Amino acid sequence: MSEVTLTIGGRRHTVSCADGEEAHIAELGRIIDGKLMQMGSQASQDSKNLLFASLLLADELHEARSGKTPDAGSAHDAENAEMQAKLAELKQAVVAKDAELAATRESTLQELSTLKAQVDELLAQKESVRAAHEGLRHKIIALEEEREAMAATAEAAARQPVQALAGSEDLAPALERFAELLENCADKLEA
Repeated sequence: MSEVTLTIGGRRHTVSCADGEEAHIAELGRIIDGKLMQMGSQASQDSKNLLFASLLLADELHEARSGKTPDAGSAHDAENAEMQAKLAELKQAVVAKDAELAATRESTLQELSTLKAQVDELLAQKESVRAAHEGLRHKIIALEEEREAMAATAEAAARQPVQALAGSEDLAPALERFAELLENCADKLEA
């Protein structure tokens, strides 16, 4: 235990307290002395003045703990109302942002759906073009083979003497067939 000497109303009082509480007790003594001075008590210090000072301090302490000081109560109510108004504003802002976010999300989902459909369409077109390209490649190969066959037939016909063919009865149909093949080849090349 420790002892602290307090000066209240000009008189010194020695008080016992727990170790480490000396500064706190000294501060409380200064508050009581200040309250006595506010009451106007001069050098005479009787127990009535100490009682009134203690009652005033107890009343202030009670009001501070309950939050019912005249000025503090109305200030507290005004502060509370202001906080409630700010809270309502913030709630409205959150609702507005949620609605904006939902609209943005919905439009993004729609845009993604549209883009997916476009990608699917382009992939289908790519497959169609690839199939058409493959078909054209096969036609070109077939036409080249037919042209080579016609060239070989023409070369073989050019090697045979014309006089030997003049007496042949097969010459006219062979020439007609050759002419047809040439026409077909020309038509296919033009297409």
